[in-house]
Amino acid sequence: PVPAKSPTSTVPVPQVLAKLNPPDDTYAPELTIPAKKPGQNSFRYLWQCGKLYAAFYKKGIKNVTSTAKVARKLRAKAASSVGDGGGGLGVLTRAEWQIVRRSRRDILRLPGFAVLVLVFGEWMPLIALYITGLVPEACRIPRQVERTLRKLEARRKERERRLALDAARLVSRDRKPGSTSSAIVRPAGIRPQDVDKLDLYTLLRLSTKLDAHSQAWDWLFTTPPKPLLKWGVRRKLDYLARDDGLIGRDGGAQALNEKEVGRACVERGLDVVGKSERELRKGLAEWF
Repeated sequence: PVPAKSPTSTVPVPQVLAKLNPPDDTYAPELTIPAKKPGQNSFRYLWQCGKLYAAFYKKGIKNVTSTAKVARKLRAKAASSVGDGGGGLGVLTRAEWQIVRRSRRDILRLPGFAVLVLVFGEWMPLIALYITGLVPEACRIPRQVERTLRKLEARRKERERRLALDAARLVSRDRKPGSTSSAIVRPAGIRPQDVDKLDLYTLLRLSTKLDAHSQAWDWLFTTPPKPLLKWGVRRKLDYLARDDGLIGRDGGAQALNEKEVGRACVERGLDVVGKSERELRKGLAEWF
């Protein structure tokens, strides 16, 4: 008799996971704030919480600096590959490429944030909630992250509402013979090089989905100029096309860890607040 074949495992091997998912140091450290016990002195409780936050920020800053050192080596690796006739950033894994990108932003935020931590100390969490853009990602507390995501999703819904009300005007304003139909609005189906063919309405729908234009235009109740929309949408699609390609090359979306799945969904305009990991993975699979 022919021996039965052992079932093929669908669990990603460690090498695949390492190629796709940046190491833990690129994320914010864990933070658990205990609930106040009955009868516990309020000042003592606040002091205890303050020390936990201080330790969190200290570890977060350490993560930013250690990741910056890794990113420096990875940039040198990519540069040497170009000199040797290689593919530059193409020699990096998806995880390494993301380390370089994220570190570049966080290291720019670090000096000002470090000063604020020194000045405000344990009270920094009260201020950090309102200056998220100045806080390195590795130093953002969970409440701050959730608040940012809720605001992002609320902004997207409000933009979609306004867009629906203004659709007829936008379509009639910019529809030209040969332009891509406004029905094609699924970002995953549009290539960066197709952006120049899109009409104003389609561009605005894509930009709304991908959060590719500034919130300042919402405050002004004004449609962003078409060249600006093209720039923002093309830039976002360029990034997503590269990330999609690296994810596919290095193991597939199913091998992304929970944090990376959530992040990938946010970057692709998918709602994440209140969603389970299973729901997020399903949504991301539909993108691919």
